Amino acid sequence: MHFFLCFFGLFRAVNYTIGSIDKHIFSQFGMSNHTFSVFIHTYNVKSYSNYRSGEGLVPVNITAQVELLKSHADEARAASSYKGCRERIFSPAFDDYTFIEEHSIVDKTISSDMDEYLRFGNPWKETDPTNTSLLNSLRALHSLQHLNSVIEERQENANKDIGGIVFLRPDVQFLTPLPLEISQHPLFHCKTAFLPDFHRSCEGGEVNDRFFMGSLKAALTWSSRMQSAKEYAHRKPLHSETFLHDHLREMGTVVVEIPMRFKRILAHGEAAARDESLPSPYEQLRKSFLGTKPSTGFAREIYMKLIYGRNLDDPHHIYCNLSPNRVDVQQFARYLSTKSRGGYEKALRDSLFTKET
Repeated sequence: MHFFLCFFGLFRAVNYTIGSIDKHIFSQFGMSNHTFSVFIHTYNVKSYSNYRSGEGLVPVNITAQVELLKSHADEARAASSYKGCRERIFSPAFDDYTFIEEHSIVDKTISSDMDEYLRFGNPWKETDPTNTSLLNSLRALHSLQHLNSVIEERQENANKDIGGIVFLRPDVQFLTPLPLEISQHPLFHCKTAFLPDFHRSCEGGEVNDRFFMGSLKAALTWSSRMQSAKEYAHRKPLHSETFLHDHLREMGTVVVEIPMRFKRILAHGEAAARDESLPSPYEQLRKSFLGTKPSTGFAREIYMKLIYGRNLDDPHHIYCNLSPNRVDVQQFARYLSTKSRGGYEKALRDSLFTKET
């Protein structure tokens, strides 16, 4: 099966994340009979700052970061044990794609409509008059929409079907191998979005918007929401996780959550504060019996809810099940490539003999 790996958004930290992208994304294809192309859309910026995330003005060499990722993708394909991946005998529709867009032009277009996007206020409640977080969210949506158009065009000219699409950010440290065999999931070729199982509200109404895996049809739905962002902002605050949840529901797309874990890495190389303690599925298995939530007692859980309004014992919301078809940490190993699966299954076996904490 051939996959499009679509990297979207700002290439602000690839020099810090390329090791995890090599290990958990590119190298997984060398352990399988699958092949991949790399699609990139990003912005030409000289520096980056975000007051809300604690990033001061950091110089960024976007071209160098893009070339770094592309060179590692080529090295992974060259080293692949699978002949098709080494030789890359595909139609031109499966060639790699890169577009570095001038951010000032995009920002000007977005800013001209900012009052429309702010109809119900800024969901991040920023004091920054430039609404940086909202602007970054809209930049990401524009990036996705651009790749959406490219994928549609490539599919029309392809001499074979695109097997799967993965949308992923280049500025994250992956903690989990890409589950390529998820393509064997009974819902994969339906209109199903396989999304991460963390950092969305346990009360429902949100989904994680930083990663996607699924079929072409589901991918085109997932990546097209910039088209309806302005209309949505006339009804509700344009909160990214809520917007994606509502968009998928309105388009009839099924969501299956998977334990695909990663940490956002900031431009200066540190993990985002909220992500520092995010456990990988392996760590989750070692921490508690079969990956289930460590027992803290019913009274403590109620106390936390009453005092803090949320359960502080699950800060990443990995234990709440919001997807009826969720693939949990116990089931995840079956969708990993053979070599990755071996280590994962060992962790699973070891957890059987680990006392709950």
